[in-house]
Amino acid sequence: MIETPDAVDVADKIIGVDGIDAIRIGSNDLTTAMRIPGQYGHERVREAYRIVIDACRAAGKPLIIGGIRKKEQLEPYVGMGAARCYFAGADTVSCWKGPRASSRKPRRPTPRSAPDR
Repeated sequence: MIETPDAVDVADKIIGVDGIDAIRIGSNDLTTAMRIPGQYGHERVREAYRIVIDACRAAGKPLIIGGIRKKEQLEPYVGMGAARCYFAGADTVSCWKGPRASSRKPRRPTPRSAPDR
């Protein structure tokens, strides 16, 4: 996964490692590390994607885009042509929603009548 500017800088080395089949950009973590959280259209983010996409193309391996949910924000990166897979959610959201859902007050099940025979 590419989630920091330092990882972007060495994306060609990461993708070139034997056994690495694809690179995933964690867009939320990357923009946060860049101190521009959620600004997926920012010029620095576009440049990071270009660098990683170039590395993927040179290695003949696909890019996975993670974390960008809105179609209009995702389209410019899809248009660059290297992505083969998209994850529209964020791991932090899943981590937050799971415990929250399980902490709700349990309800009694509604009794069901026996089926007619």
